[in-house]
Amino acid sequence: KQEIETLNALVSHFTQTDGQTHTILVLLQNNYELRPGGGFLGQYGILKVQDGKITSFTFEDANLLDQRIVAKVTPPWPLTRYSQIKKWKFRDSNWSPDFPTNASKAEYFYRLSGGRAQFDGVVAVNADVLNHIIGVVGPITIPGFGTYTAENAAIDLEEDVERAYLGDDVPAELKQNRKNVMKTISAEIVKRIGSIGDIQKLANLGLEELRDK
Repeated sequence: KQEIETLNALVSHFTQTDGQTHTILVLLQNNYELRPGGGFLGQYGILKVQDGKITSFTFEDANLLDQRIVAKVTPPWPLTRYSQIKKWKFRDSNWSPDFPTNASKAEYFYRLSGGRAQFDGVVAVNADVLNHIIGVVGPITIPGFGTYTAENAAIDLEEDVERAYLGDDVPAELKQNRKNVMKTISAEIVKRIGSIGDIQKLANLGLEELRDK
């Protein structure tokens, strides 16, 4: 019941035809590399919705955001003790099992990096959700990478943007841009969601993800 009420509230809020733009900070977490908040925060996105339609969805590597932070923030003791982290930044903002705490810290570090967007909400999405979304919108083929399916998308993407770039012989420029494929995938997903005919499938997906947190 709680999940249904939450889903109804989200749908009601973001489908208002009031001409206003609603902005959401999306935290993309890799649950194959566990953190208290769900998974390692490797990327983030900014989603904008107006009159019930997605108007833009931009991605960026969390490391690029962190490079813009010049302030030195002391990490919580557990991060220093167990992860040997000396400077607390955006990628480690989801250090707590309490999501509102993580959401607040993510916004805090976003501001420290010079970000100016005003958010109506913060959503964390773990890697497995990519499989589930592709299960609804269909397989996605990206030239030079292959086809991402509901069965293999998360694992294959991990291979494409992480393991394939390990080693000192990989140029720094390639390493920095290795996650650009995610922009292409996200653009295709947004395009397909916008034209999907089976709204019930999307509603069921949202309900299942809320239940699984």
